[in-house]
Amino acid sequence: AATISLTPRQLALTGIVTESTVVLTVPETFATTGEIEADPARVLALNAPVAGRIARFSHTVGDHVNIGDTLVTIESPEFLSGGIAVTASRSGVITGLSAAAKQLVSAGAELLAMTSVDRVWLRIDLYGESAPLAYPGVTVEATFPAYPGLVVHGSVATVAPRVEGRSWVTRPRAAA
Repeated sequence: AATISLTPRQLALTGIVTESTVVLTVPETFATTGEIEADPARVLALNAPVAGRIARFSHTVGDHVNIGDTLVTIESPEFLSGGIAVTASRSGVITGLSAAAKQLVSAGAELLAMTSVDRVWLRIDLYGESAPLAYPGVTVEATFPAYPGLVVHGSVATVAPRVEGRSWVTRPRAAA
């Protein structure tokens, strides 16, 4: 490798202009696919406080509920008033029913599952050349065609240490 040195006069005559180097982060924007996952630490199982017959569910899978909303009414011989209302201990979305109306349940039986959605995981599909863009701490902005105007912000928390199958996809997980 040879070194070429030019005087300031030679630089001026040739029109060569030099600049100091600066490291900049160039934002990368691209569209991809992914999934929204519930944070497993934010899933709550709601259990029957007493044995009895389920009179009714006030909500179903997919419904958003608030703290204090009645979710299930259980008729129990222990309560002469006819029934007990089982309420939501926190806000969230009902993600599963483990029992049915008119079913007999024992105390402690799981009635339903609900998930707090104030924090979710975004499982992002990154293919080929996009895969190196994901590393812990990188900020993520997600939009959803089904919810125009909704923008979710987060950052990459983990990156799978492997590439999946023939698709050459890596699936980082971002907390949002």
